[in-house]
Amino acid sequence: VTIWCWLTDRLPFLPRHPGPITNLARKLKHIQKTDITALKTIHAALNNAAGETLYPETLGRLFELAPYLKPEQRSIEQFFLSSWQHFYGEGHALPDIAAIKEWIQRAAIAERLWH
Repeated sequence: VTIWCWLTDRLPFLPRHPGPITNLARKLKHIQKTDITALKTIHAALNNAAGETLYPETLGRLFELAPYLKPEQRSIEQFFLSSWQHFYGEGHALPDIAAIKEWIQRAAIAERLWH
């Protein structure tokens, strides 16, 4: 039971120094809709996980530098490209926050298992 609680972040005091994706999952826990602030927060966490600022042409580096995110690669790529288009393109629709939270939760578990 303790391991399940830790994996699903029900014991917020463990780990003492959570990774960027776990912190992101915590920040988004009570967010109900996607907005610019949420998108920027997600991009900042992905940049932090990669250890560098990510762009569409460098997104692959994220999965090299944070291999625990590889299972979520497709979801992350879809999010990244959709949000990038929203910021810099033709006003692409905002991604759905529920779908975002799903892959972030899975990625946070993978991050905790990795570290």
